Amino acid sequence: MRIGIHTWGSEGDIRPFLALAHALAARGHTVTVAYTSVEGRSYDDLSAVGIRSHAVAAAYFKSFGGLTLDHIKGDPITQLNTILTLLFDPVAEEMFHDSAALCADTDLDIVHFMHHPAISAVGRAGKRPIAVFTAPVLPSGRYAPAGAPDLGPFNRLLWRLGNPLVDRLLGRRVNDLRRREGLAPVRHFFGDWMDIFPLTLTAVSPTLFPRPSDWDERHTMCGYLQYPEDAVAKELPPSLTSFLDAGEPPVHLTFGSMFAFGTDDVPVSMDLLARAVRIAGCRAILQAPEPLIGRITADDELFPLGGTVSHAALFPRCAAVVHHGGAGTTQAVVRAGRPSVVVAHLVDQFFWGGLLRKQGIALEPLKRNGLTAEKLARHIRRTLAAPSLASRAVELGVLAAAEDGVARAVELIEAHIKGGPR
Repeated sequence: MRIGIHTWGSEGDIRPFLALAHALAARGHTVTVAYTSVEGRSYDDLSAVGIRSHAVAAAYFKSFGGLTLDHIKGDPITQLNTILTLLFDPVAEEMFHDSAALCADTDLDIVHFMHHPAISAVGRAGKRPIAVFTAPVLPSGRYAPAGAPDLGPFNRLLWRLGNPLVDRLLGRRVNDLRRREGLAPVRHFFGDWMDIFPLTLTAVSPTLFPRPSDWDERHTMCGYLQYPEDAVAKELPPSLTSFLDAGEPPVHLTFGSMFAFGTDDVPVSMDLLARAVRIAGCRAILQAPEPLIGRITADDELFPLGGTVSHAALFPRCAAVVHHGGAGTTQAVVRAGRPSVVVAHLVDQFFWGGLLRKQGIALEPLKRNGLTAEKLARHIRRTLAAPSLASRAVELGVLAAAEDGVARAVELIEAHIKGGPR
Protein backbone atom coordinates (compact mmCIF):
# COMPACT_ATOMS: atom_id res chain seq x y z
CA MET A 1 0.00 0.00 0.00
CA ARG A 2 1.15 3.55 -0.74
CA ILE A 3 1.18 5.51 2.51
CA GLY A 4 1.77 9.25 2.92
CA ILE A 5 2.92 10.63 6.26
CA HIS A 6 2.55 14.35 6.95
CA THR A 7 4.11 15.93 10.04
CA TRP A 8 5.18 19.30 11.44
CA GLY A 9 7.10 20.46 14.50
CA SER A 10 10.33 19.88 16.38
CA GLU A 11 12.40 16.70 16.48
CA GLY A 12 9.92 15.18 18.93
CA ASP A 13 7.19 15.60 16.30
CA ILE A 14 9.18 14.25 13.35
CA ARG A 15 11.35 11.42 14.63
CA PRO A 16 8.34 9.32 15.85
CA PHE A 17 6.76 9.55 12.40
CA LEU A 18 10.01 8.39 10.80
CA ALA A 19 10.05 5.46 13.23
CA LEU A 20 6.54 4.56 12.08
CA ALA A 21 7.58 4.95 8.45
CA HIS A 22 10.45 2.49 8.91
CA ALA A 23 8.15 -0.12 10.42
CA LEU A 24 5.50 0.28 7.72
CA ALA A 25 8.14 0.01 5.00
CA ALA A 26 9.45 -3.17 6.62
CA ARG A 27 5.94 -4.57 6.26
CA GLY A 28 6.08 -4.00 2.51
CA HIS A 29 4.32 -0.64 2.25
CA THR A 30 5.72 2.20 0.14
CA VAL A 31 6.02 5.20 2.43
CA THR A 32 6.61 8.89 1.73
CA VAL A 33 7.24 11.27 4.63
CA ALA A 34 6.69 15.02 4.20
CA TYR A 35 7.95 16.93 7.22
CA THR A 36 8.10 20.58 8.22
CA SER A 37 10.90 21.06 10.74
CA VAL A 38 10.53 24.20 12.85
CA GLU A 39 14.23 23.77 13.68
CA GLY A 40 15.16 23.96 9.99
CA ARG A 41 16.71 20.48 10.17
CA SER A 42 16.96 17.89 7.44
CA TYR A 43 15.93 14.33 8.26
CA ASP A 44 16.48 12.89 4.80
CA ASP A 45 19.47 10.90 6.08
CA LEU A 46 17.05 8.84 8.17
CA SER A 47 15.28 7.51 5.10
CA ALA A 48 15.67 3.84 4.28
CA VAL A 49 14.65 1.32 1.65
CA GLY A 50 10.95 1.78 0.97
CA ILE A 51 10.91 5.30 2.41
CA ARG A 52 11.08 8.62 0.62
CA SER A 53 11.19 11.84 2.59
CA HIS A 54 11.37 15.54 1.89
CA ALA A 55 11.35 18.77 3.87
CA VAL A 56 8.56 21.31 3.40
CA ALA A 57 9.04 25.07 3.90
CA ALA A 58 12.69 24.60 4.84
CA ALA A 59 13.65 28.03 3.51
CA TYR A 60 11.39 29.85 5.97
CA PHE A 61 12.76 28.08 9.03
CA LYS A 62 16.37 28.44 7.98
CA SER A 63 15.83 32.21 8.02
CA PHE A 64 13.60 32.26 11.11
CA GLY A 65 15.19 34.09 14.04
CA GLY A 66 13.81 31.76 16.72
CA LEU A 67 11.62 32.25 19.75
CA THR A 68 12.60 34.17 22.88
CA LEU A 69 11.55 34.06 26.51
CA ASP A 70 9.02 36.80 25.77
CA HIS A 71 7.30 34.52 23.25
CA ILE A 72 6.60 31.82 25.84
CA LYS A 73 4.88 34.04 28.39
CA GLY A 74 1.21 33.68 29.19
CA ASP A 75 -1.24 30.80 29.50
CA PRO A 76 -1.15 27.73 27.21
CA ILE A 77 -3.72 29.19 24.79
CA THR A 78 -1.66 32.37 24.42
CA GLN A 79 1.50 30.30 23.94
CA LEU A 80 -0.19 28.10 21.34
CA ASN A 81 -1.37 31.17 19.45
CA THR A 82 2.19 32.52 19.41
CA ILE A 83 3.54 29.20 18.12
CA LEU A 84 0.92 29.04 15.37
CA THR A 85 1.47 32.68 14.40
CA LEU A 86 5.24 32.36 14.09
CA LEU A 87 5.86 28.71 13.25
CA PHE A 88 2.76 27.57 11.37
CA ASP A 89 0.75 30.34 9.69
CA PRO A 90 3.58 31.57 7.42
CA VAL A 91 4.02 28.10 5.90
CA ALA A 92 0.47 26.68 6.05
CA GLU A 93 -0.19 27.37 2.37
CA GLU A 94 3.00 25.65 1.30
CA MET A 95 2.20 22.71 3.57
CA PHE A 96 -1.26 22.40 2.06
CA HIS A 97 -0.02 22.29 -1.53
CA ASP A 98 2.66 19.73 -0.66
CA SER A 99 0.13 17.53 1.15
CA ALA A 100 -2.32 17.84 -1.74
CA ALA A 101 0.34 16.64 -4.18
CA LEU A 102 1.37 13.79 -1.91
CA CYS A 103 -2.10 12.47 -1.08
CA ALA A 104 -3.02 12.44 -4.77
CA ASP A 105 -0.72 9.45 -5.07
CA THR A 106 -1.46 7.55 -1.83
CA ASP A 107 -3.89 4.92 -0.65
CA LEU A 108 -3.69 5.98 3.00
CA ASP A 109 -2.50 9.11 4.79
CA ILE A 110 -1.25 9.51 8.35
CA VAL A 111 -1.12 13.03 9.78
CA HIS A 112 0.24 14.86 12.79
CA PHE A 113 -2.82 16.04 14.70
CA MET A 114 -1.73 19.70 14.39
CA HIS A 115 -1.20 19.51 10.62
CA HIS A 116 -4.56 20.95 9.58
CA PRO A 117 -3.46 21.74 5.97
CA ALA A 118 -2.74 18.04 5.42
CA ILE A 119 -6.03 17.04 7.02
CA SER A 120 -7.89 19.38 4.68
CA ALA A 121 -5.87 18.25 1.64
CA VAL A 122 -6.66 14.61 2.36
CA GLY A 123 -10.32 15.52 2.86
CA ARG A 124 -10.43 17.33 -0.47
CA ALA A 125 -9.11 14.13 -2.07
CA GLY A 126 -12.13 12.30 -0.67
CA LYS A 127 -10.21 10.36 1.97
CA ARG A 128 -10.07 10.24 5.77
CA PRO A 129 -6.62 10.30 7.38
CA ILE A 130 -5.35 8.53 10.48
CA ALA A 131 -4.20 11.03 13.10
CA VAL A 132 -1.24 10.61 15.44
CA PHE A 133 -1.15 12.51 18.72
CA THR A 134 2.22 13.01 20.41
CA ALA A 135 0.55 13.76 23.77
CA PRO A 136 -2.89 13.04 25.25
CA VAL A 137 -5.05 15.96 24.09
CA LEU A 138 -8.45 14.29 23.73
CA PRO A 139 -11.04 15.33 26.34
CA SER A 140 -11.31 12.97 29.30
CA GLY A 141 -12.31 13.03 32.93
CA ARG A 142 -9.02 11.31 33.66
CA TYR A 143 -6.85 14.40 33.20
CA ALA A 144 -7.08 18.16 32.74
CA PRO A 145 -6.21 20.16 29.60
CA ALA A 146 -2.54 21.13 29.31
CA GLY A 147 -1.69 23.95 31.70
CA ALA A 148 -4.83 23.54 33.83
CA PRO A 149 -4.85 22.06 37.35
CA ASP A 150 -6.05 18.48 37.74
CA LEU A 151 -9.48 18.83 39.38
CA GLY A 152 -10.37 15.13 39.41
CA PRO A 153 -14.16 14.81 38.98
CA PHE A 154 -14.30 18.35 37.54
CA ASN A 155 -11.81 17.75 34.71
CA ARG A 156 -14.64 17.30 32.23
CA LEU A 157 -15.88 20.76 33.16
CA LEU A 158 -12.42 22.18 32.44
CA TRP A 159 -12.52 20.65 28.96
CA ARG A 160 -15.98 22.12 28.31
CA LEU A 161 -14.82 25.54 29.45
CA GLY A 162 -11.69 25.31 27.30
CA ASN A 163 -13.34 24.06 24.13
CA PRO A 164 -14.62 27.50 22.97
CA LEU A 165 -11.11 28.92 23.43
CA VAL A 166 -9.66 26.21 21.19
CA ASP A 167 -12.45 26.71 18.64
CA ARG A 168 -11.71 30.44 18.45
CA LEU A 169 -7.96 29.87 18.26
CA LEU A 170 -8.13 27.40 15.38
CA GLY A 171 -11.41 28.29 13.68
CA ARG A 172 -10.29 31.04 11.30
CA ARG A 173 -6.98 29.32 10.53
CA VAL A 174 -8.62 26.07 9.57
CA ASN A 175 -11.91 27.21 8.07
CA ASP A 176 -10.60 29.86 5.68
CA LEU A 177 -8.67 27.11 3.95
CA ARG A 178 -11.50 24.57 4.10
CA ARG A 179 -14.06 26.96 2.63
CA ARG A 180 -11.72 27.86 -0.19
CA GLU A 181 -11.30 24.17 -1.00
CA GLY A 182 -15.03 23.41 -0.86
CA LEU A 183 -14.91 21.59 2.47
CA ALA A 184 -17.38 21.94 5.31
CA PRO A 185 -16.14 24.27 8.05
CA VAL A 186 -15.22 22.89 11.45
CA ARG A 187 -17.44 24.07 14.29
CA HIS A 188 -15.97 22.20 17.25
CA PHE A 189 -12.44 20.83 17.28
CA PHE A 190 -13.19 18.20 19.86
CA GLY A 191 -16.42 17.33 18.05
CA ASP A 192 -16.81 17.31 14.29
CA TRP A 193 -13.03 17.78 13.78
CA MET A 194 -12.36 14.50 15.59
CA ASP A 195 -15.07 12.82 13.51
CA ILE A 196 -12.83 13.28 10.45
CA PHE A 197 -10.51 10.53 11.72
CA PRO A 198 -11.56 6.88 11.54
CA LEU A 199 -8.62 6.04 13.80
CA THR A 200 -6.33 8.03 16.08
CA LEU A 201 -3.09 6.85 17.67
CA THR A 202 -1.76 8.49 20.83
CA ALA A 203 1.98 7.83 20.85
CA VAL A 204 2.46 7.68 24.62
CA SER A 205 3.67 4.87 26.83
CA PRO A 206 0.64 3.11 28.36
CA THR A 207 2.83 2.39 31.39
CA LEU A 208 3.20 6.10 31.92
CA PHE A 209 -0.33 7.00 30.87
CA PRO A 210 -2.89 4.16 30.54
CA ARG A 211 -5.63 4.72 27.98
CA PRO A 212 -8.59 6.57 29.54
CA SER A 213 -11.69 4.39 29.62
CA ASP A 214 -13.92 7.30 28.54
CA TRP A 215 -12.26 7.74 25.15
CA ASP A 216 -14.22 6.77 22.04
CA GLU A 217 -13.14 3.35 20.70
CA ARG A 218 -11.60 5.03 17.63
CA HIS A 219 -9.04 6.69 19.91
CA THR A 220 -6.25 4.24 20.70
CA MET A 221 -3.06 4.27 22.75
CA CYS A 222 -0.25 2.72 20.73
CA GLY A 223 2.74 3.62 22.90
CA TYR A 224 5.84 5.70 22.26
CA LEU A 225 7.06 5.61 18.63
CA GLN A 226 10.77 5.14 19.18
CA TYR A 227 13.13 5.46 16.24
CA PRO A 228 14.92 2.07 15.91
CA GLU A 229 18.43 3.38 16.47
CA ASP A 230 17.35 5.33 19.57
CA ALA A 231 16.78 2.10 21.49
CA VAL A 232 20.39 1.02 20.95
CA ALA A 233 23.00 2.22 23.45
CA LYS A 234 25.69 3.55 21.12
CA GLU A 235 29.23 4.15 22.31
CA LEU A 236 29.71 7.48 24.07
CA PRO A 237 32.61 9.84 23.34
CA PRO A 238 35.74 8.74 25.27
CA SER A 239 35.99 12.05 27.14
CA LEU A 240 32.38 11.72 28.33
CA THR A 241 32.93 8.10 29.37
CA SER A 242 35.99 9.15 31.38
CA PHE A 243 33.94 11.81 33.17
CA LEU A 244 31.20 9.30 33.99
CA ASP A 245 33.74 6.78 35.30
CA ALA A 246 35.51 9.34 37.48
CA GLY A 247 32.85 9.87 40.14
CA GLU A 248 29.24 9.65 41.26
CA PRO A 249 26.50 9.52 38.60
CA PRO A 250 25.93 13.10 37.41
CA VAL A 251 22.80 15.08 36.72
CA HIS A 252 22.19 15.59 33.01
CA LEU A 253 20.78 18.95 31.92
CA THR A 254 19.31 19.82 28.52
CA PHE A 255 16.42 21.85 27.15
CA GLY A 256 16.43 19.85 23.91
CA SER A 257 14.32 21.37 21.16
CA MET A 258 13.91 24.55 23.19
CA PHE A 259 17.60 25.13 22.49
CA ALA A 260 17.36 23.88 18.94
CA PHE A 261 14.96 26.43 17.49
CA GLY A 262 15.92 29.38 19.61
CA THR A 263 13.47 29.35 22.50
CA ASP A 264 15.01 30.67 25.69
CA ASP A 265 17.70 33.01 24.53
CA VAL A 266 19.99 29.99 24.66
CA PRO A 267 23.07 31.56 26.33
CA VAL A 268 20.90 32.87 29.16
CA SER A 269 19.52 29.41 29.89
CA MET A 270 22.91 27.77 29.57
CA ASP A 271 24.36 30.12 32.17
CA LEU A 272 21.36 29.53 34.44
CA LEU A 273 21.79 25.74 34.25
CA ALA A 274 25.52 25.98 34.92
CA ARG A 275 24.96 28.20 37.96
CA ALA A 276 22.25 25.89 39.29
CA VAL A 277 24.47 22.80 39.36
CA ARG A 278 27.30 24.76 40.96
CA ILE A 279 24.91 25.85 43.71
CA ALA A 280 23.46 22.33 44.04
CA GLY A 281 26.97 20.96 44.46
CA CYS A 282 26.50 17.95 42.20
CA ARG A 283 28.39 16.51 39.28
CA ALA A 284 26.66 17.42 36.04
CA ILE A 285 26.62 17.14 32.26
CA LEU A 286 25.29 20.23 30.50
CA GLN A 287 24.25 19.56 26.91
CA ALA A 288 23.66 22.43 24.49
CA PRO A 289 24.21 23.24 20.80
CA GLU A 290 27.61 23.77 19.26
CA PRO A 291 29.36 26.20 19.31
CA LEU A 292 27.58 27.85 22.25
CA ILE A 293 28.56 25.05 24.61
CA GLY A 294 32.07 26.51 24.48
CA ARG A 295 30.98 29.28 26.84
CA ILE A 296 30.74 26.71 29.68
CA THR A 297 34.00 25.92 31.48
CA ALA A 298 34.70 22.23 32.07
CA ASP A 299 36.17 20.85 35.29
CA ASP A 300 36.01 17.69 37.41
CA GLU A 301 32.39 18.43 38.37
CA LEU A 302 30.88 19.82 35.15
CA PHE A 303 31.12 18.34 31.65
CA PRO A 304 29.95 20.58 28.75
CA LEU A 305 28.51 18.38 26.01
CA GLY A 306 27.96 19.72 22.50
CA GLY A 307 25.98 18.00 19.77
CA THR A 308 24.05 14.78 20.31
CA VAL A 309 24.78 11.47 21.99
CA SER A 310 22.84 8.27 22.58
CA HIS A 311 20.25 8.84 25.28
CA ALA A 312 19.92 5.08 25.64
CA ALA A 313 23.61 4.95 26.62
CA LEU A 314 23.84 8.16 28.67
CA PHE A 315 20.61 8.54 30.65
CA PRO A 316 20.90 5.23 32.58
CA ARG A 317 24.30 6.40 33.86
CA CYS A 318 22.86 9.63 35.31
CA ALA A 319 21.35 10.25 38.73
CA ALA A 320 18.57 12.43 37.27
CA VAL A 321 17.76 14.41 34.13
CA VAL A 322 16.79 18.09 34.05
CA HIS A 323 14.81 18.74 30.87
CA HIS A 324 12.06 20.80 29.28
CA GLY A 325 9.33 18.16 29.36
CA GLY A 326 9.14 17.49 25.63
CA ALA A 327 7.34 14.28 24.65
CA GLY A 328 10.43 12.57 23.25
CA THR A 329 12.87 13.51 25.99
CA THR A 330 10.34 12.73 28.72
CA GLN A 331 9.72 9.21 27.47
CA ALA A 332 13.43 8.58 26.87
CA VAL A 333 14.11 9.45 30.53
CA VAL A 334 11.26 7.21 31.67
CA ARG A 335 12.58 4.28 29.62
CA ALA A 336 16.02 4.85 31.13
CA GLY A 337 14.57 4.47 34.61
CA ARG A 338 15.69 7.84 35.95
CA PRO A 339 13.83 10.61 37.81
CA SER A 340 13.23 13.96 36.11
CA VAL A 341 13.38 17.63 36.98
CA VAL A 342 11.02 19.23 34.49
CA VAL A 343 11.41 22.90 33.52
CA ALA A 344 8.33 23.42 31.38
CA HIS A 345 8.40 26.12 28.70
CA LEU A 346 5.32 25.60 26.52
CA VAL A 347 1.85 24.05 26.32
CA ASP A 348 2.03 20.24 26.66
CA GLN A 349 5.30 20.34 28.61
CA PHE A 350 3.27 21.31 31.68
CA PHE A 351 1.16 18.19 31.15
CA TRP A 352 4.24 15.98 31.00
CA GLY A 353 5.69 17.56 34.13
CA GLY A 354 2.45 17.01 36.01
CA LEU A 355 2.19 13.43 34.79
CA LEU A 356 5.70 12.56 35.96
CA ARG A 357 4.91 14.03 39.37
CA LYS A 358 1.67 12.04 39.54
CA GLN A 359 3.60 8.87 38.71
CA GLY A 360 6.05 9.55 41.52
CA ILE A 361 9.16 10.01 39.37
CA ALA A 362 9.50 13.80 39.61
CA LEU A 363 8.71 16.66 41.94
CA GLU A 364 6.35 19.42 40.86
CA PRO A 365 7.40 20.89 37.50
CA LEU A 366 9.09 24.27 37.36
CA LYS A 367 8.23 27.06 34.92
CA ARG A 368 10.99 28.42 32.70
CA ASN A 369 9.63 31.95 32.98
CA GLY A 370 10.84 33.44 36.23
CA LEU A 371 13.15 30.52 37.04
CA THR A 372 16.30 31.29 39.02
CA ALA A 373 19.43 29.22 39.44
CA GLU A 374 18.78 29.06 43.19
CA LYS A 375 15.27 27.65 42.72
CA LEU A 376 16.46 25.05 40.22
CA ALA A 377 19.34 24.08 42.51
CA ARG A 378 16.90 23.44 45.38
CA HIS A 379 14.79 21.27 43.09
CA ILE A 380 17.83 19.27 41.99
CA ARG A 381 18.95 18.72 45.60
CA ARG A 382 15.45 17.63 46.66
CA THR A 383 15.25 15.19 43.75
CA LEU A 384 18.63 13.63 44.50
CA ALA A 385 17.70 13.32 48.17
CA ALA A 386 14.46 11.41 47.47
CA PRO A 387 15.18 7.66 47.11
CA SER A 388 11.49 7.00 46.44
CA LEU A 389 11.75 8.93 43.15
CA ALA A 390 14.73 6.86 42.03
CA SER A 391 13.20 3.49 42.96
CA ARG A 392 9.85 4.31 41.33
CA ALA A 393 11.68 5.49 38.19
CA VAL A 394 13.52 2.17 37.94
CA GLU A 395 10.24 0.29 38.33
CA LEU A 396 8.49 2.23 35.57
CA GLY A 397 11.57 2.14 33.36
CA VAL A 398 11.60 -1.65 33.24
CA LEU A 399 7.94 -1.72 32.19
CA ALA A 400 8.24 1.11 29.63
CA ALA A 401 11.38 -0.35 28.03
CA ALA A 402 9.51 -3.60 27.36
CA GLU A 403 6.86 -1.83 25.27
CA ASP A 404 6.93 -1.69 21.48
CA GLY A 405 4.77 1.24 20.49
CA VAL A 406 5.80 1.10 16.84
CA ALA A 407 4.73 -2.54 16.48
CA ARG A 408 1.41 -1.77 18.14
CA ALA A 409 0.84 1.24 15.87
CA VAL A 410 1.50 -0.85 12.76
CA GLU A 411 -0.88 -3.51 14.07
CA LEU A 412 -3.63 -0.91 14.56
CA ILE A 413 -3.03 0.69 11.15
CA GLU A 414 -3.08 -2.61 9.29
CA ALA A 415 -6.21 -3.72 11.14
CA HIS A 416 -7.83 -0.47 10.00
CA ILE A 417 -6.72 -1.11 6.42
CA LYS A 418 -8.27 -4.55 6.51
CA GLY A 419 -11.40 -3.23 8.18
CA GLY A 420 -11.07 -5.76 10.98
CA PRO A 421 -11.15 -5.44 14.78
CA ARG A 422 -8.39 -3.61 16.62
